[in-house]
Amino acid sequence: MLKNTPKKWIEDEHIHQGRLGKVNCATIISDAAHYIRVHLAAGIQPQLGIHRDRPKPENALIPVSQEVVVFNTAPEDIDAILEIADAVDAAILLDDYPAARALLYGLMSELRVRTYNLPLATYPVALTEAARLLDEKKNDEARMVLMVALSTLVAIDRVTPLPLLLAREAINEAEAQRNTEKDSARELLDTARYELDRAMALGYATQDPEYKALKDEISNLQKQLKTNEDTSSLFSRLKERLSAFLKRQSTGKQSRQVESQRQKSERERRAA
Repeated sequence: MLKNTPKKWIEDEHIHQGRLGKVNCATIISDAAHYIRVHLAAGIQPQLGIHRDRPKPENALIPVSQEVVVFNTAPEDIDAILEIADAVDAAILLDDYPAARALLYGLMSELRVRTYNLPLATYPVALTEAARLLDEKKNDEARMVLMVALSTLVAIDRVTPLPLLLAREAINEAEAQRNTEKDSARELLDTARYELDRAMALGYATQDPEYKALKDEISNLQKQLKTNEDTSSLFSRLKERLSAFLKRQSTGKQSRQVESQRQKSERERRAA
């Protein structure tokens, strides 16, 4: 796809956009770096719809890989969770941060999806800097700038609390049994409420007022289940509300630069 990009278009593009750098560096830097300088600027940016002057925020990060990890080390019992939380507070008061970290590891109950992304928005800056260094005959420094750009990823974690997923499953089961097993449906709603309390105890947006609203909805449903009234709309509203809450909880929690081993080794070598 990129191989078919007209050479003249590439040259004109680089003449028009000085910040993209010169393209006559194939004999100076590696073929890989040259490929990135020419084809990323001339091929990938237009295909992704990224304007040179105003990159679209949604296209600034290009996902390259993803991993899913489940951390479920927290106790089921809420009192046990609170005991660990108190121990964490005590460790922090004593400045015993290693102990606090170890204790906090026991308060995790979450599904974590980590996505590694290429920070596309940083490439034009790297290309411009490399071009400047090449003009100054600093070929090794130019190569290093390009390699750093190629070796840097942005990792974004999306965390979903498992107690909220368990609450959703309990609500779904309660809805399925609402007409045939009302007592069982009410018990399942108790389970959903407990998992909401557990999520709060584990610190997943503890102060969010949506927890109280969800528990109030559950209490209302349990009352309605004692009658013969139709609860379909109540279940639908509760599920929609919980789904929206889950979506907010699963928003990207962390963004950081990931340094490749090659980049790290080179940095340490130069610092020595």
